[in-house]
Formats: sequence, structure tokens, C-alpha cells
Amino acid sequence: AADVLALLLEHPRFEAQDGRNSCGGTALHVAARTCQIEAIVTLLGHPRFELANAKNFDGNTGLHFAAKRGHFEGVEAFLRCPRFAEADAQNLDGRTALGLAACSGHPELCKVLIERKGIDDVEQPSLSASTQPGEQRIPVSVCG
Repeated sequence: AADVLALLLEHPRFEAQDGRNSCGGTALHVAARTCQIEAIVTLLGHPRFELANAKNFDGNTGLHFAAKRGHFEGVEAFLRCPRFAEADAQNLDGRTALGLAACSGHPELCKVLIERKGIDDVEQPSLSASTQPGEQRIPVSVCG
């Protein structure tokens, strides 16, 4: 599938590389949600794909999906990509990829997200899962 994706991205008449689905998601969102590491790497590394930092209608980046799913390789691919600059982005619920990883029970991903971004203060509001009515605030320190 990644080979086909790469061929499409290379074809001069292919114009759907930056298309979106009915939820505002890009091919990168779909690849991250379905844990397709080859497609994630292909899209993040291809100059014609310009939506590395795109958010869907819920404010989620591809990293949000990879972190929530516990997709270690996908999270690593986003963090290694120099074009991806949204590691601390909050979705419309105020949740970051780190918060989603914590709430989804992925402590190893929490460690990676903290270490890779050089985060010193784990009490920063953007690094904790936000609260909804009736929820408790979950500090990042529960990740390890």
C-alpha cells in the first residue's frame, strides 16, 4: 500500500494528496488511526504532502490518533519528522497526544512523548489530560 501511495504522490497529475474526508481527516489521519507505519512514513517524508500538521474537525492531528492507539512506531515517526511541529497541539476537547496516551493506558508512549520533546515541567497544563464534567485531572506523572 505504501508503494502505491508513493507512486500516486510522484505522479504529476495526481492532485488528491492534500484531500480530506468527511471528518476533515487527511490520508495521514487515516494512516495513523489504522496504524499503517509505511503510509505514515511515506506521507511525512514526501514534499508533495503538505498537511503534516493538519487537524481534523475535532482538532486531532495524526499524532493524536497514533498516541491514542498506542502505535509506538507511528508516534516515533511523527516526532522524528522535521515538518511536524504540533506535538503539543490540543484537540477541541483540550487534549494533547500525551494526554490521550495517558488516558488510553500507554505509559511507554508517555515517556517517549516527554523525552523526545525535551519537556522539563510535566505539570504544564497542555501536557495533562483536560477534564470534562465529572472527570478527574490526570497528571502526566502517572505515566512513569
